[in-house]
Amino acid sequence: MTAGSEAAIGSDERDAIGSLLAGSVEIADVVAPEDLADPFSRAVLNAYLQSHGKGETPDPARIAEAVGCTVADLAELITCESTPGLALHAARAIHRRASGFRLARVLQNTSERLAEGKGSAQAVEKAARALEGYASGLAAGPEQTNIRAILREHADAILAPRENAGERSGLAALDRCIGGLQPGELVEVAARPKRGKSAFMLSVLAAASVPAVLFSLEMTARECARRLCTIIGRIPSDEMAERGADMVAAMDKLHGRQLDIVDTAGLNVSDIAGEVYARRWARIVAVDYAQIMGRVRGAKDSRESLVESVKALKNLAKLTGTTVLLGTQINREGDEHPSARCLAESDELLRSADAVLVLDWKPEAEEPETRFFRNPVNVRCHVTQRHGPAASFDLAFFRSRGQFADVTGEDGGF
Repeated sequence: MTAGSEAAIGSDERDAIGSLLAGSVEIADVVAPEDLADPFSRAVLNAYLQSHGKGETPDPARIAEAVGCTVADLAELITCESTPGLALHAARAIHRRASGFRLARVLQNTSERLAEGKGSAQAVEKAARALEGYASGLAAGPEQTNIRAILREHADAILAPRENAGERSGLAALDRCIGGLQPGELVEVAARPKRGKSAFMLSVLAAASVPAVLFSLEMTARECARRLCTIIGRIPSDEMAERGADMVAAMDKLHGRQLDIVDTAGLNVSDIAGEVYARRWARIVAVDYAQIMGRVRGAKDSRESLVESVKALKNLAKLTGTTVLLGTQINREGDEHPSARCLAESDELLRSADAVLVLDWKPEAEEPETRFFRNPVNVRCHVTQRHGPAASFDLAFFRSRGQFADVTGEDGGF
């Protein structure tokens, strides 16, 4: 076997075991530990089978303890580029391949024994027929295709207009453009420094009706909670002291949300994947922001680390069925009106994202005048997406409370 084929086998096995950890427990019914050549994948599957009941959702802490690794080590497996359906097919292929190897070894061993005068011609013939039967089965094609199951399971989503398929973002103009927050997709929110990345994601989280987790790598959890309260309660930041009752009411509303805020600085994508895996209930994952994530192990420089991190977040969205919102910083230099092409490492980042939203501040919105603190200003949002046309639309930004809302003449409340 060549080094390239060994690497491909190891990648297939890690994809399959990564999907098992992500909740595709049927993988354990298809592939056995002895089918796996990759030692770590084999150890993880062994640990799952020995410490969990049939069909039980994997507990990363139990598996990590049994294997002798960390939860973050396991999290690296679920960033492999594979969907659960493809991973199930990969698991079947792994089992078939391992069965073929075993039959070939049996044939080789019986032939060697016959050559040494210790075996029989009948044993060799039996082993040869078994291997021939295996090869004939491969020639007959895949044992079962999954297109009917896909159509049956996802008929409603396939038939529904895309704009009705995702979770509401709280911004109707955005939902009309990208179809809401679609499970399994990576949405990048790009802006120049201090130009609304955090405010945009907080506005979406404040309106979210589904469980979410925010990784705030720059702001503290306390500051995030304060800003969420000003958005939910429509309270200007300079009026919080005298509007204490309104702040308490906003805190009560926020208290009822399923939202975790993780403000640990320097988390890398493996750390984030581990935290998301521990919160399998989350449907929205927001990361603020890409350029200050910790470096990926093995990356030769910050650029390669950033690109690999974004790819891994896209794969994490696919495997967990979450929508990942990722803040991305646009270069300080560039055109007066930024676009997706202004993104640092834009080619690689655009290839990984399902949608890129670029916040383009109009000249009057840039002005720090007091009149713009009270009144909303219009910010142009340019959208480039993988599954639909490019589009642009205006959003209202309420600077006094750091909130984006639709341009409807209303006050952007909840």
